[in-house]
Amino acid sequence: MLCFDCKASFTNCFCKRSPTRLPKERGNSVKNRIEEIRKERGIRQEDFAKQLGVSRQTISSLENGRYNPSIFLAFKIARCFGMQIEEIFIYEEEPDHNAK
Repeated sequence: MLCFDCKASFTNCFCKRSPTRLPKERGNSVKNRIEEIRKERGIRQEDFAKQLGVSRQTISSLENGRYNPSIFLAFKIARCFGMQIEEIFIYEEEPDHNAK
């Protein structure tokens, strides 16, 4: 993964920007219900992470909105919960005020 600022790999990044802090697309955002659903089902972050093959920190970053998952991870999360992706991830698009 490359840094969005200096374009170096994160291990060689001189600006030390966090790899989980992705630039936000202007006016649009993706929210998720991972924490809500996980807690409803009594699943600990550690157990959920193990089931998905990721770190507990990844789950924490997903739940706090600091990281958007790859499409593959989003599908794995949806399968683990027995839900559709759209039931977990909510894409919010702000209206384009410049459109005519």
